[in-house]
Amino acid sequence: METKVALAGVAGSLLGAMAGALGATRAALISSRGQSSLEAKKSLKTAVNAFATAMLLQRDAVDEIMGDVRWRRLEPVAVMGKIQAARQSQVDLKRTVSAVAVEAPEYPAALAQFAVVHLDIWLEHLADFISEGMPPAENPDQVDFWEQRWGDKRLMDEVVDSFTRACRAVFKSERRMFLVRLLPPARRRRT
Repeated sequence: METKVALAGVAGSLLGAMAGALGATRAALISSRGQSSLEAKKSLKTAVNAFATAMLLQRDAVDEIMGDVRWRRLEPVAVMGKIQAARQSQVDLKRTVSAVAVEAPEYPAALAQFAVVHLDIWLEHLADFISEGMPPAENPDQVDFWEQRWGDKRLMDEVVDSFTRACRAVFKSERRMFLVRLLPPARRRRT
């Protein structure tokens, strides 16, 4: 009889140890998933921040070039130097947009890619205007040209605003989902 009790005790200890090991393994898996999710969010935020900073700097640079050309604040040679610097910055911007395209959800990634393409087009229109010798201000074709360039600027501002809103929505929805999970079940239905 004592042997049966001892065997039952050993079996209970083994069962308890296996349950504990299983629980520890499950907790470790949950922890590693949480850690990888946290790393993914940090990676997304880093990519978006790098791109947003580069995009805003590039947009402001192209806007400044447009003002220099429009109001003829600089000679064409100096403006071409600024355009070359902006083209080099555009290469850096393209590197950062690739990270956003990989890390971000589809809509913000598409807006980021559109912003890069549009900045390229806007810059090339200005470069073409300079290469044509900056026709005199009285030229009737210039009115259309500048209306189109202001349209480029407005479109770029809209893209920047849309990208910002899309990123905020992504980050806020993640934060909201995290907070909802923290609420007790009775309160979850009201949020």
